[in-house]
Amino acid sequence: MTAAEKYHEKFNNLPGGLEWNEVQEILRPYELAMDIERRKKTRTEEPEYKDIPDYGDHMSMEDFVGCCECGGFIDYDGHGYYATKDKTTSITIYPSDIMDNKYRKDFTHVVWFNK
Repeated sequence: MTAAEKYHEKFNNLPGGLEWNEVQEILRPYELAMDIERRKKTRTEEPEYKDIPDYGDHMSMEDFVGCCECGGFIDYDGHGYYATKDKTTSITIYPSDIMDNKYRKDFTHVVWFNK
């Protein structure tokens, strides 16, 4: 069973009447497990390249890292895709990946999408 499946099973079987903070506390370990699973997948996934869309911000990895480190981008703001100078992939990257130093170093760019 995947981490996401475990999360949904736990969520669907929560007792009624819980406060939101209680729900968050119960689900937090499952969210962390999903994050670990996602990072493992994205760090080993083979990229499929496609054209960079007209929307989103295409930036160097160096600029993206800088934006994350100074707090300009946080996970709540959106997500990105690893990219090259002229192509993007469908492999996601989040600011928390940068902050935890759990990101791929084999890409030179990111296409960032704000919510």
